[in-house]
Amino acid sequence: MKSVPGSLKPPPQYRQLQRRLAQLGYLSQGSVFERRPGQQGSRYVWTRKVKAKTVTVALSPEQYLWLRNAVTNQRQLERLLCAKCNHSPDKSSLPMSQVSFDVNA
Repeated sequence: MKSVPGSLKPPPQYRQLQRRLAQLGYLSQGSVFERRPGQQGSRYVWTRKVKAKTVTVALSPEQYLWLRNAVTNQRQLERLLCAKCNHSPDKSSLPMSQVSFDVNA
């Protein structure tokens, strides 16, 4: 890794966010929910958007628990990236393909 001039070193909060990002597990977009007994439909459900359409999938209890964690991780990732952007130099003029979120730095 190349050395970074002192003025470009990330602040400690930035490094902390990098460590938190590196600890995230599997990710999944959408929502998962458990219907109350007696409600119509499958008990465990995952919904998400695919090409502007809502897709709904019935889940087993095991799939529900796994996806619930993955969706929680996805939401945490989104919050962390927003926080990380707040600690980064202004990159608003860069295309997203040039913005780096290297969690291994």
